[in-house]
Amino acid sequence: MIYPRLHLDKESRSLAELSNKSPRAVGLYRYAADLSTSVWMFSYRFEYGPGQYGPVLRWWRGEPLPEAVLNHIAAGLPIVAHNAQFERIMWNTVMPRQTGWGDMLPLMTIQQMDCTAARARAIGLPGDLERAARVVQAPVQKNAAGSEVMRKMMKPRAVAFSSETVGHRYWAGTPTTRLLYDTFDQTHLQV
Repeated sequence: MIYPRLHLDKESRSLAELSNKSPRAVGLYRYAADLSTSVWMFSYRFEYGPGQYGPVLRWWRGEPLPEAVLNHIAAGLPIVAHNAQFERIMWNTVMPRQTGWGDMLPLMTIQQMDCTAARARAIGLPGDLERAARVVQAPVQKNAAGSEVMRKMMKPRAVAFSSETVGHRYWAGTPTTRLLYDTFDQTHLQV
């Protein structure tokens, strides 16, 4: 196995619906191509060897991209993610336009990706991270409260009705919500 490995988990928001529970849902490529789609944060940590992990760190929309993450991706080193296709497509499609890096942003290649959802399915476990962790009785479980905060932040709120903003949507994501997310979802990359 090649080290270091970057563990990555992005959270996004969009007027497009990605959920397979909605009749208006679109596929991943249309979701990423929708100009309303943005990455509002990602969590990451580095694995330096078996059982040797760095701390879970966060990047928030509007902050400079972490140099260590950029260098890792540019070097073609391994990236571990649950549903790795989402991470790759969002990085390669949404992040260049959102950050202003355009063609200068290093691309994630499919060869770099190590998908834990695919590995779980390959051995007969659920592909859903929460259910897979429950089935194997992992010592760290996905945090339901953090997941709920994330779901609120990813969906647009009601249309604003002031004279200047008629027809515009706004997003949850106040500093308080961000603090709640930081507090409740420290476990996602540890599951």
